[in-house]
Amino acid sequence: PEIKSLEIDVGQDIEPLPDLVVLEPLDESDGAVKNAFITIAASPLVGKYLINESLLQKFVINVNSIANHEMSPNHSLIAMPEEAFRVYQHADSEWIDAASFKRYDSYVDALESMNTEDLIKLMNTYRSTLESKFAEIAPPNTSFNSTLVQAIDELLDTPIIPMPIEVYSDSVMFKFKDEQLEALSGPQKQLIRTGPENTRRIKDILRNLQDALQE
Repeated sequence: PEIKSLEIDVGQDIEPLPDLVVLEPLDESDGAVKNAFITIAASPLVGKYLINESLLQKFVINVNSIANHEMSPNHSLIAMPEEAFRVYQHADSEWIDAASFKRYDSYVDALESMNTEDLIKLMNTYRSTLESKFAEIAPPNTSFNSTLVQAIDELLDTPIIPMPIEVYSDSVMFKFKDEQLEALSGPQKQLIRTGPENTRRIKDILRNLQDALQE
């Protein structure tokens, strides 16, 4: 039988195999997460106020707690104000000193220095980790996003209380003299302690964030 030779055109260009794309693992260290916040913030105070430990986990814990009308004092995301809480005496009563509200002005300035779009992008970057950590502490069939919206709702329901605000001491801590205020949830009372103007500013930020989450 006739044997046919196989001819190869050595001059023909051969397409090289594409390089294998290796994705770098997402850096979820506290340093990387904190630096991500610093990068999107116009204010250097963000780096000063954010804590340096377990940022993603503490964020999830706080969201879940606020949605359930509770505080997470052992899982704070920010450093507490250096200035002490102050009251003044008037007409045999105690009232919150305006200086106590001003302690939070720079915190709100720092929060306002990050725009909503950047915050959403940052949260989506770590979405899978947030969902995973949330699943560890939340009831079944509960989503992190819906819980975050509930937490925002809880804070938005906080009334804006005009000054002055009367308080009293029970030897352990100061409480609101108005029983309706004292009956509010821990997160709502903490928001009131930032003062009426800061409460307005924080609620504006939260409304923008909530709108973006529900788009």
